[in-house]
Amino acid sequence: MADVAAQAHIPGASIYRRFRGKDDLILAIKLDATSRIEESVTRHLESATFTDIADVVSRYAPATARAFAKDEALHRLLCSQVERPGLDEIGSSGLLRIFAHYREALAPWLKEFGRARLECKRPAIPS
Repeated sequence: MADVAAQAHIPGASIYRRFRGKDDLILAIKLDATSRIEESVTRHLESATFTDIADVVSRYAPATARAFAKDEALHRLLCSQVERPGLDEIGSSGLLRIFAHYREALAPWLKEFGRARLECKRPAIPS
C-alpha cells in the first residue's frame, strides 16, 4: 500500500481513506480494468452492422484481441484465478458480459437453433 501511495504521489495514510487494505485496492483495479475491456470491445462493435456469421467473428475477434493486448500482463491477472473472495467473480463475470455481446451479435443467424440454445450457461472454471 505504501508503494502504491508513493507511485500516486499521495501520503501513505491517504490511501486508506479510500481502501481498507490491499484486497480492496486490487478489487477496485480489477473492476476498473474489466470495465475498460468490456467498454472497448462494445464501443468498437456497437454501431457495426454485420452481414453474416463470418463477419461477426472476423470483427469481434480482433476487437477483443486489441482490448486485451493493450496491457497483456494486467489482463492475464484479471482472467486468472486468485484465492480471494470476489476477485475471481469479477474477471469471470466480465468475460461473460463480453461474450454476451458476441452472442447477441450472432443471434440473427442462429435463430434456427432456437432461443434456448442461444442462452449461455456459466461455464465451469477449471481449478
